[in-house]
Amino acid sequence: MVSPLLSIVIPVYNRPQEVTAAIRSCLDQDAGDFEIVVVDDASTDNTTEAVRSLRDPRVRLIEQTENRGECPSRNRGVDESRGEWILWLDSDHALLPGALRVIEREIKAVPAGIDRVGFMYKFDDGRISPFPPPTGEVLDYPKYLLWMERSIVLDALMATRRQTFAKCRMPETRTLPTLYHLDFASRYKSLWLPSILAEQTTTSINRLSLGYGGQEQAKRKQRAEHDLAAIGAILARHGGALAIYAPGYFEGLSRARCLAICTNNPSRGIRAALAHLARYPASSRSWAVLICTLVGGKLAARMAAARRKYTERQGAALCIKHSSEEMCVR
Repeated sequence: MVSPLLSIVIPVYNRPQEVTAAIRSCLDQDAGDFEIVVVDDASTDNTTEAVRSLRDPRVRLIEQTENRGECPSRNRGVDESRGEWILWLDSDHALLPGALRVIEREIKAVPAGIDRVGFMYKFDDGRISPFPPPTGEVLDYPKYLLWMERSIVLDALMATRRQTFAKCRMPETRTLPTLYHLDFASRYKSLWLPSILAEQTTTSINRLSLGYGGQEQAKRKQRAEHDLAAIGAILARHGGALAIYAPGYFEGLSRARCLAICTNNPSRGIRAALAHLARYPASSRSWAVLICTLVGGKLAARMAAARRKYTERQGAALCIKHSSEEMCVR
C-alpha cells in the first residue's frame, strides 16, 4: 500500500460521541492524502462500536486490552500508522473545514531542518492556543523554552515527521507528554504558525489534564507516581536550561513535584513544600502549596485541579480580548 502523507492519530477512552465527531471532522475535509488511526485505550463502554460504525477505509481501529493512558496510546498509534507525518488529535478535538488542506500545504513547504509544524486551536470557552499567538518563528531549543515561559496557553495542533520518533518517543506512563516535548525541542526544530485549524471542547469527561477522580483512585495514585518520575527526568535533562530560559516554568515544576509527592506520601510532601518555600519565600503559590500539603494528599489533588481550572478561566478572559479573526483557516 502507498503510504499517505499524513497519519491522524486519535487516542480515546470512553468517549463514543466525542470521538465520532473528531473522526467525522477529518473525513469531511477537502484534502485526501491521510489515514486515521484510532487507538482505543481499553474503553468500557460502546466507544469501539461507535468507531466501527463509521465504516470508512481511511479509519483504522486499534484496540488495547489494558488501559495505559494518553502517552502510551499515542506511541501505539505511531507504531501502527504509515504516514510520513503524524498529526495528533484528541478525541474531544475537531478539525475546522479546510484544515487538512492548510496542513498539507505547510508541511510540504518546510525545509528538511524543520521536523514539526504547529498550528492553533480555539476553545469553546473563548480561548485560543497557543496564546500569545505564534509569529511564524522557527523554534530551536532555547527559543522553545522562552516560548514556554511566556505562553499562557500551550496547546498546539502539531504535525511531526515520522522519522523523529525513532529517537524521541512519549513516556510509556500516565504522565502528561511534557518530557517528550522538551526532549523533542532539544533535538529538533519546530515552526509555529498563527492559523487556527481545530477546536477543543472543555466539558468532555475523562479530561486527562484534570487528573483522575471518582472511581479511579488507583489511577490517580499511579499518575502521581508517574508525574513525579517525569519531573525528575525533566529536571535531570532540562533543569539547567529551564532555570536560564524559563525560570517561572522551572518554579512551577517544583510546585508540581511537591503536590505529586504529597498524593502518595504526605509527610514527604510537607518536607518538599518546606524546601520549595525556602527557595521561593516571596511567592504566594509557595505558601498555598505548603498549606495544601499540611492538610493532606486529597486536597493536594483538588488544589492542582482547581489551579488548572483557574488558569483556564484567566486564559479565556485574556483570549476573548484578543481578536483572532485574521488567524482563522486560510
